[in-house]
Amino acid sequence: PASCRSNGTHIGRLLNRATILSVFGGHVSSRKTALFPHKDGGEGLPLKFTWPVEPDSLQWHDFEFERSDGTKVKPWGVSLNPASDPNERMTVLTAGWFVDVVDPLRGPEIPPTLVKVQVVGDLILTNGTHRFNVKGAEAAGGNLVYARGNVLQMAYLRPYSEVTESTKSDPCPSDKGVTHVLTGATQAGATKDGVNAFDQDQFQLFDIQMKDGSLLPKTSYRAIADRDGDDFTDICLSLTASQAVDIATLAFRCDMDNRLQRFAFPKGMTDGNFPCTATKPQPVTRLKCPESPLCR
Repeated sequence: PASCRSNGTHIGRLLNRATILSVFGGHVSSRKTALFPHKDGGEGLPLKFTWPVEPDSLQWHDFEFERSDGTKVKPWGVSLNPASDPNERMTVLTAGWFVDVVDPLRGPEIPPTLVKVQVVGDLILTNGTHRFNVKGAEAAGGNLVYARGNVLQMAYLRPYSEVTESTKSDPCPSDKGVTHVLTGATQAGATKDGVNAFDQDQFQLFDIQMKDGSLLPKTSYRAIADRDGDDFTDICLSLTASQAVDIATLAFRCDMDNRLQRFAFPKGMTDGNFPCTATKPQPVTRLKCPESPLCR
């Protein structure tokens, strides 16, 4: 099978090491598609990297998954969709049949289970100025465990830019005094329940903590954007210069009894399965704009 490629400029992020950041145990699709050629569908299993992937280097045979019985399997295909906006592309969606489960919406897994993923081909990441071959990088455990739920992985802040927002299908509004955009990157695609997007004013999902321990007032929130179901969600903010400097962490809240204060993988949260309760606040990185490719 051939790789699915995304077009567009190569972009990057100001990080000091290029490797696998996280991996998410996939969900089962019941539809036969180009990525899932089997008549019974298959699993979509995203891999998140610390730097964006150069699309031309991506091949289906770049990845190898190891099961608990020692057997190994490769994906049927790969894609940078759906997280393919010009300032994303850090997540590779692998498609295949990696493990069996009793019920895709409830689990559990049927052994052998996944224990490790390794990059076995020449996969190139870039931060816009440097390129790095991550062949040999590997990840084990974590969200390869099918029962685990979504978590926040990283967060970064940039000044609002109409140029950057023009590349988005769901941009921050231009008429609400937005000065900054805080992006929360989750383990994999994030929605209310696996299907329905976050509300544009669902501010109760987030806590933005300042350096003094206080929370940024909700009056500073203007909108939730980039609500397309992938793993990047934008919080559109109106900040003073001192507030922008003082932001310390971002948290996605997880109250499993409150639909507006939790977030789910694409496989949902049927009967309380795959809860987001392991999520933790993440430090906020400030992008240097316009130098950072994520500001373009």
